[in-house]
Amino acid sequence: MLNSVNQEREVWLDARRIAGESCVRKPLATMKAKASDCRVSAPDTLKRKEIIALLAERISRLPELQKKVLAMYLYENMRPSEIAALFGLTESRICQIRGEAVAMLRKYLTKLLA
Repeated sequence: MLNSVNQEREVWLDARRIAGESCVRKPLATMKAKASDCRVSAPDTLKRKEIIALLAERISRLPELQKKVLAMYLYENMRPSEIAALFGLTESRICQIRGEAVAMLRKYLTKLLA
């Protein structure tokens, strides 16, 4: 019975700009998978843990402002306008800082997984 259930998942690769709104999170893709497709093997789990550890180390090397902006945006669920008010910057600048950090991390992951 469980194998016949379809699940739909939203994949959040990054925030996208929508006309009239800044840094709005919208799903870039939606995946459909059967429950049986969600099983992960032990080697895949180990590889994922290694990648997460390497990514965490890379995040620790980001400039302080980028680390703080990412933490506030991703973990504190703060809006760019709220972050901007805390740092005395514009919302646009916060979006740029977050975008630069995400781009650097994405570039690193792309090289790592190539």
